[in-house]
Amino acid sequence: MSIAKIRNEVVVVVVFVVVAVVAVVVVVVVVVVVVVVVVVVVVNNFFTISKHTLSIKMIILGTTIRNTELAPKSLSQES
Repeated sequence: MSIAKIRNEVVVVVVFVVVAVVAVVVVVVVVVVVVVVVVVVVVNNFFTISKHTLSIKMIILGTTIRNTELAPKSLSQES
């Protein structure tokens, strides 16, 4: 094998490795960006959902508290 041919093969291997590394880095960056976007959307939806469920729970709690406050009075008036 001549030195020129060895150099040629080394250059080809180095270029191939660099291209492979760049491709892997690009894929990793894209995956990370997609995961971050999905997490942000899910967390945002979760927080808006939890706000709604919290307000619904507060409404339910409020009505049950009012009902329990009214119940003893109406019972005591009947007797």
